[in-house]
Amino acid sequence: MRVLAVTVGVLVAVVAAWVLIATFSASRGHVDKPSAVVPAETDIPIALQRRVDCMYEVLTTTPGIREPRQGRVTSSGWSHPFLEYSATINPYVDHSGATIRAYTMRFEAQRNGRNHDEYWYWFLHSFGGPPPPGLDGGPTELLMRNWKGHCHVDAEIEIN
Repeated sequence: MRVLAVTVGVLVAVVAAWVLIATFSASRGHVDKPSAVVPAETDIPIALQRRVDCMYEVLTTTPGIREPRQGRVTSSGWSHPFLEYSATINPYVDHSGATIRAYTMRFEAQRNGRNHDEYWYWFLHSFGGPPPPGLDGGPTELLMRNWKGHCHVDAEIEIN
């Protein structure tokens, strides 16, 4: 009988300690999700968010990049991050006669394939027409190389 009372007492103490720790962590905003929980479609997976954070850091330190911004967009059935910026290029005159000194780029996260409940992520910018002159060899090319080298992220440009 005494062993049962001690076992119950220890069990109660362990549960109480766990509840106290969980309550303290939640009140400080440090709630860890169990790894077995699959995030809702509106949540950005931790691995993807880490890549975005790294990419943003590279974005803010790459020469020729202005107005870096990150955000979230919902399309293709899921909520996902994007990185956007303005890239400075050698000025050129477009078809309307305006002098263009920069272009805006938005890379959105893409996902494809599943491997054990995980997607493979990469980033894509799509042009709805011909890309501006100066894209090759400009800040965007340098940025994409830096994302690959520092963040281990593939980023691509698609011309429609």
